[in-house]
Amino acid sequence: STKKVNFTKTITSSQDPGQGHENHQLSLILSPNEGTLYDGSMTFTSNEPVDIVVLHEITGNDVKGQPTWTIDGKTIYAMSLIDLKSKSDSFEFTGAALALHSFNSKEFTATVSVDGWIRGQPTEVIMQKIEVQKEPSLLLSRTNVAATIPMHEGLYQGNSIFYIITDSSREDYAKIITEKQSWTVQTSPLIEKMPEEVLQKIFIFKNGVRGNGIYGHQKEIFSSTPVQELEYGALNSIVEVAWKKGQNAKVLESSEDVINAEKDGRVEFTKTGVVINSPQIIWPDGQMLVRNDNKTTDDLTFSGGQITKINKDEMTVTFVAHRAWGPDGKTIYYIITDA
Repeated sequence: STKKVNFTKTITSSQDPGQGHENHQLSLILSPNEGTLYDGSMTFTSNEPVDIVVLHEITGNDVKGQPTWTIDGKTIYAMSLIDLKSKSDSFEFTGAALALHSFNSKEFTATVSVDGWIRGQPTEVIMQKIEVQKEPSLLLSRTNVAATIPMHEGLYQGNSIFYIITDSSREDYAKIITEKQSWTVQTSPLIEKMPEEVLQKIFIFKNGVRGNGIYGHQKEIFSSTPVQELEYGALNSIVEVAWKKGQNAKVLESSEDVINAEKDGRVEFTKTGVVINSPQIIWPDGQMLVRNDNKTTDDLTFSGGQITKINKDEMTVTFVAHRAWGPDGKTIYYIITDA
């Protein structure tokens, strides 16, 4: 099967578990899974210079002196090392796993955006095996859990968009949105350093017509949706909009309306530099795929959608959250916001 994958996340490296790599640091972005192939593009920014590692599934008979990566000496991957020594870059990949790597023993933190496809059924994550071997009590953690996240309603060309907010590049905005939605928004400073070309714009109103927007005014306005494949991205740069004194405020319905209002001197912009991760769940003429079975079990595959329920009445969406391990070995869960 083939599964679309599109996500942005901030990760901290840990000691590379590969044999002979004990003094290196590694952050797995797409984990190695038997019979699975990843294909797509990645953009990243890191606080330390890093390289890119792509692993390729091979058999023992295929090992003929090329660079390899293995944990136990039994499951072996051919390793392609893209020697960048860079703090930010973009890369197109095809392989059984994708990671950021450093020959330095100092840990690094990176924010990555991935847009691509999963071909096959990723059911067995090698990094989970490592931590389970080190700490048997982690077997008590479920492989998948349900994660219910509040939705917001925005606008695109006068039509409704339902979206979620998971991360903010600055703590003050994270606190404002957390209080608004009663669900914790993570502070991820590195997403503010993503290249401008991967950022979309979201217009947030500081005054004007009262409503359910972040500041209690009209709905936020987006500059694109997943229909505009070459333009859409989940990372949005916040532009605050304020009506000038003496102006008759009204509801604006599109980015064109907002830009024209600014040109006419009716509103003023503040480019905050703040970036939020705000993937769209429902947009005009489309929505994220909802699974046929709304039960979240340990044997769920990545195919068939990442959402089990969309509730527009309660303004919530329930994702399948997948288990992973943090740099300290503790269980963490992540969602995949594909569109």
